Amino acid sequence: RVGAAFLATCPRVRFSRWLGRVAVGVPWGPGGPSRRLLARDLGADSYQDGLAVVFGTHYRRLFADPRMRVLFDPADPDTDVSALEHGARLAATLLDLWHGARLYPSLGRGSAFANVGRAHARAKRCPLNQPKPPETPDQKGQQQQQQKKKKKGLGPSFHFSEAQRDAWLGHVLLSAEECGCSEELRHQVGRFLGARIHAYGPFREKLT
Repeated sequence: RVGAAFLATCPRVRFSRWLGRVAVGVPWGPGGPSRRLLARDLGADSYQDGLAVVFGTHYRRLFADPRMRVLFDPADPDTDVSALEHGARLAATLLDLWHGARLYPSLGRGSAFANVGRAHARAKRCPLNQPKPPETPDQKGQQQQQQKKKKKGLGPSFHFSEAQRDAWLGHVLLSAEECGCSEELRHQVGRFLGARIHAYGPFREKLT
């Protein structure tokens, strides 16, 4: 509910097919928080670490949420890491986008843009996130049609749900609040992410 309500207040950045691939220096839509605001809320000398803790808390909440836990495949070594490690990756990615900090390469993981794309593709295709088996003949027919689309990358099992989208954003806001971030910082981070979250659609209405 928190995520859905906040998302309704966010402008929607329109990505063209080409612009959606830009990795850094995003000039359109709401910007991210300034260094000054991050330093004020998270520590002048360690706001990168502070932001990593905020997003580490975010991932801890995702792991505890049944809607979101199914997006993380424990059999994948790049996915099966601690919440804080996931948080550090996301914090570095955002600081690079906001300030051109080039922190993500310092993690020894190569391109943030390429890795973010692969991570979302893995999450959409996670075996734990697949539709439930059909229970009736009609559902079985629908399932067969979905499997045909799935081979082309079009099936509903290859999309996040609207509930997952809203929960992801809601957990960002609640994690920032839990970590003591000011309303100003929560609002700026939330609007930056909320304005761009549609790039990971289309979203299906239900998980099943």
